[in-house]
Amino acid sequence: RVVDGRPSFSPNARRHLGLLAAAFLLVVAWSFWLDRYAIVVAGQGVGQAIGYTDVNARLPGKSIAAMLAALAAAAVAVGSHKGERRWPIAGLTTLFLGVVATHHIYPALVQKLVVEPNEFPRESPFIEQHLSFTRQAFGLADLRREPLPYVTPVELNPGRVMTRLAGVPLWDERPLLQAFAQRQSLFPYYDFISAHTDRYGPPGQAEQVAISVRELEPSRLPETAQTWQNLHLQYVSSEGVVVSPTAQMTTDASPVLYLADLNPPRLSPAAPASLQLDESSIYFSERTRGYVLMQGEGGPRGVALDAFWKTIVFAWAFQSRNLLLSGEVTRESRIVYGRQVVERARAVAPFLTFSQDRPAVPVVHEGRVKWIVDGFTTSATFPLAQAVAVDGRMIRYIRNSAKVVVDGVSGDVHVYAVDPEDPILRTYARILPGLVRPLEEMPTSLQRHLRVPPSILEVQSRLLGEYHLRDARNFYTKDDVWNVATENYRSEAVPVRPTYAMLPLPGQEEPEFLLMAPFVARGRQNMTALYIVRNDPPHYGERILYELRRDEQIPGPQQIEAMIDQDPEISQQLSLWRQGGSDVVRGHLIVVPIDSTMLYIEPIFLVAQNQAIPQLERVILATSRRVVMRPTLGAAVAALLGQEATAPGAAAAPVAGPEPGVPAPRDDATLQRARVLLREAEEQLRAGDLPAFGRTWERLREALGGNSSPPGGTR
Repeated sequence: RVVDGRPSFSPNARRHLGLLAAAFLLVVAWSFWLDRYAIVVAGQGVGQAIGYTDVNARLPGKSIAAMLAALAAAAVAVGSHKGERRWPIAGLTTLFLGVVATHHIYPALVQKLVVEPNEFPRESPFIEQHLSFTRQAFGLADLRREPLPYVTPVELNPGRVMTRLAGVPLWDERPLLQAFAQRQSLFPYYDFISAHTDRYGPPGQAEQVAISVRELEPSRLPETAQTWQNLHLQYVSSEGVVVSPTAQMTTDASPVLYLADLNPPRLSPAAPASLQLDESSIYFSERTRGYVLMQGEGGPRGVALDAFWKTIVFAWAFQSRNLLLSGEVTRESRIVYGRQVVERARAVAPFLTFSQDRPAVPVVHEGRVKWIVDGFTTSATFPLAQAVAVDGRMIRYIRNSAKVVVDGVSGDVHVYAVDPEDPILRTYARILPGLVRPLEEMPTSLQRHLRVPPSILEVQSRLLGEYHLRDARNFYTKDDVWNVATENYRSEAVPVRPTYAMLPLPGQEEPEFLLMAPFVARGRQNMTALYIVRNDPPHYGERILYELRRDEQIPGPQQIEAMIDQDPEISQQLSLWRQGGSDVVRGHLIVVPIDSTMLYIEPIFLVAQNQAIPQLERVILATSRRVVMRPTLGAAVAALLGQEATAPGAAAAPVAGPEPGVPAPRDDATLQRARVLLREAEEQLRAGDLPAFGRTWERLREALGGNSSPPGGTR
């Protein structure tokens, strides 16, 4: 009540309010105490990590504030019990002044007077911790670092170069999708929305391909045909896939198709047998959404509408009265929903994070399409680590710890652990026993299609620019900071995306499926490193950072782009095409390590005005000293290494006759066999068939005693 214009409380009310206020202050004290632990993810030191001021000023300040809040709670409780105001006033005033002093004044003084005059000696122990924890948080702790001794390309073995470049992808995703859409859509309601890179073939003979699903697009149907019956009973599945080897082209510069067409799908005789597709209908894919109704034996199981109450439930869930009224919905009908593969994977494993950048890869496995969806475990509270923005949110920890396999026909979902040591995945596996399976339970033939996703390599590459530095001093001075290399793509400078390629590692002979990302020095365009991740079993996930010497002037992709722009023959040819009305598309530039040097490959695509089908018109091949452009990669290699025939643009023809250093044939049969193999190699080289040329040349070397040099000797 109010007495003499002032509020007055009864003793019981005063004590009650005092206890409530004291309880609130105890909660504040507990909050200050817990804030001590939050400092490890909210530091103000170098690299957003905790620093000297955090440990020696902010951390004690949190403890003091918690103690002052607890004392203020006691003062309020005592004051309310005794009916004296001086107790709560003194307690709250002390708390306010203490928080200002411990949270603002004292940390600022320590930073200005203690840290800034001697920043590195004060911060170096914390920088070392920050480097170690950041590498651990983003999967870089086990990174293998190797020097790559660079040699200016003066002498290159043409046969060796051609063999190693045989698996380099020439076709970019966008031209491939355009070609697929023009030649393989077949019906207006089909489309190709993405092309994924994979490899097929037996171990040791795998070939890199691009695979794209012929997705159903009901919105492309005429408006009059977009009826409920058509959308939910008639057009219910995507149909088939198109597969193209990325290193080959036809005689008219179009993509070679290993798997194409419909009813039935046509498999090329040259294609790996594992691409045989027996079940072409795909009910679960990247784009499919909404429900469909299945009748009869075929297709996914779905939920049987064998009771009227089930029909009512689904009609209410999908807000569709047609489910109740349509005569085509019978007791034999089955309803199938949740058909978008990422949403389906998320429904089964909601604790996983899925990238926004096409995380689902189609695989032809045992005659049907299955989707491998990359699942990530992430955290924003990993202590002492750098925070990175990924898909619109800040994280401090990421692992590609799981692969979710979704059957494109049945919709069955299986979760496999590819990183069983990940603590987050292990925890959920214990919470949900039987959900996460060991990788050993995945069919071996399906394991061969696992790949490290480019999205996690992009995150790691952003960090490696600074966190490759080995010690606190270098990290503090930033004297050797890298950037992800850039390239010109459609006349714009864009970061080089991680690239898949079938290549042997430097110093090795057997090609394997690699994912690569080049780095350049910050502020310059000289190449500094090549980050490579291996994908083939048993080396899946191994990370290697090949570092180049800082004193070497090794051109990065942007410098090679400048060399291409400045080459008079190339620029003149590109200008002529553009003046003729054609759209010239420069593809992605690929950096290829060969022994101790670098080659750079960039395809040129041409789209004429009268047709929308891109053609692989030219291939640009460059070293740090020279750049050439020819119709095929084989011809470009021959031109670059001085093996070109007299006709401009023709592939190189090996020189017949005995070579220096080759032992004379021991008999006429050996000589005759060598001549046959030499003619065969000439024809393959003119045709630009590098894999066949490499194999034939090895056979020729064996026939001549194993000491044969490539055509024309070394260059």
